[in-house]
Amino acid sequence: MNGLARLTHLAKWIAVSLASVGVVLVVGLVLVALVAQTGSTDTLNRWSSAGQAFGVLTAVFSGFALAALVITFGLQLQELKAQRIELCQQRELLGDAKAALHRSAEADLRALHANLMKMAMDDNDLADVWPPLQPGLSPRHNRQFLYANLIVQHLWLNVQIGQLSPAEMHNQLRHVFGSPLIRHYWAATQGNRALLLVPGTPEYAFAQAADEIFLEEGGAPVKAWKPSAPLPDEEAA
Repeated sequence: MNGLARLTHLAKWIAVSLASVGVVLVVGLVLVALVAQTGSTDTLNRWSSAGQAFGVLTAVFSGFALAALVITFGLQLQELKAQRIELCQQRELLGDAKAALHRSAEADLRALHANLMKMAMDDNDLADVWPPLQPGLSPRHNRQFLYANLIVQHLWLNVQIGQLSPAEMHNQLRHVFGSPLIRHYWAATQGNRALLLVPGTPEYAFAQAADEIFLEEGGAPVKAWKPSAPLPDEEAA
């Protein structure tokens, strides 16, 4: 039985109780009127004595009525508490649903970003539409940088949706920064991150953690990297 049904049931019982009290009062007044019209003085005295004797019962019924009133208030208070708890639970469920929708939308946006990157990797004409990640990159190395961007964005998405703990995130960053190409990509895009990321946001904190591990894994400070610095395979050549 839900809250509304319980309140309706309680209201019916209160109405029945009031109606019963009204009937008793009407019957009592009718009897008093009949006795007053037809009875003698002795009869009225006997009825008066009987009424005084039943005064104790009146007090008892009054006590029952007070107890019923207290119980009614107690039930209503419990009902209000139950409704408040139910509202809090509904608010929590709505908050969880909102967070899930936000994560889903975030994943959809990242998937769109991945598709755009793949299109640029497959078509040099489309890759030229994007701002250069580093001046003088060959089409091949530009595709590699775009792929490195997808790797880092995939890692960030896993952090964003809660798939990776902070410790797991650091381990994954150490793993990907073991690649010289990804370190070159990270250094080349430092200026873009400085322009696009907002301090205090989760993605900014992720980039800061990545910067620290980038240096730990052998990446030089950004100022030491030159735009014309050769890529790993170019150095070998």
